[in-house]
Amino acid sequence: MKLVDKTGIIEILKVTIGSFLIFNVATIFPLISFIFPIYKEKVSKKLTIIEILIVDILLCFLIGLVSKLALMIYVSLFFMIEVLYFVFEILEVRRMKIEIFDRIMIISTIATFMLATFLGFAGDTLEILKKAITDVYINQYGMSQGDLTLIFNYMVKYKIFLLYIYTGLVVYFTYLFLKRNEYANWKISYKWLIFYIIAFFISRYANFGKVISMNILLMIKISYALYGIKLIYNLINSKINISLISQMAALAFGFYFSEITFIIGALECFDFIKIHIVKLNNGGKR
Repeated sequence: MKLVDKTGIIEILKVTIGSFLIFNVATIFPLISFIFPIYKEKVSKKLTIIEILIVDILLCFLIGLVSKLALMIYVSLFFMIEVLYFVFEILEVRRMKIEIFDRIMIISTIATFMLATFLGFAGDTLEILKKAITDVYINQYGMSQGDLTLIFNYMVKYKIFLLYIYTGLVVYFTYLFLKRNEYANWKISYKWLIFYIIAFFISRYANFGKVISMNILLMIKISYALYGIKLIYNLINSKINISLISQMAALAFGFYFSEITFIIGALECFDFIKIHIVKLNNGGKR
């Protein structure tokens, strides 16, 4: 009995080639990296488990031929998103529901630390890239060596947080596209705030782990701020019922008032704040 028939082979080749091309676009233009996991999730619905496995093996081979660093990025980020997205979907079918924002944070955190680990093995490549960037900004843009040093030092100190922003945005927009009809009902657990409190006390009073604790504080803070934006979106959209405008207004509020947005998102988890949308009809009766 054949595991894959002729039609399946053609579909595997089409998906593999398409995935390889879109992956290259995603790595060249990081701001639209989410197009790759969205594409993979959509086309994977047409394939069997065996066919998906074959596609991923072929894709790893092709990417590895081009660049080992690109292969590290694929495995630690995009492949991880694909696998964990599938795992969470299975858990939901089996009634082991994990809230969407929790899924985003779990996937982003795992991908962040995998990326950080892999990049640790690419020190020589990163040094070459750093030198090239330094030459461009000093020679072409007139930036001083001191300013660049400050920027690089900040990136090294907060590399976990910066990677989390990148991976988080990729995962967030992947879910936003694939589950946009459920966006208004996305939730987050209050339990992440336990890590926030622990990291806060370590950063303030401990003699060790201050850098990693600061990264954790920023990671959790931006996650709850994003959840706060969702709550503001729900409130605005209940008034004007135009999703795009509501989302843009909520994002603008979150950008200019990030501290307030974080507090809104955090308090809502403890039921201190509940934004209930009640449509009133018949003279104010429900």
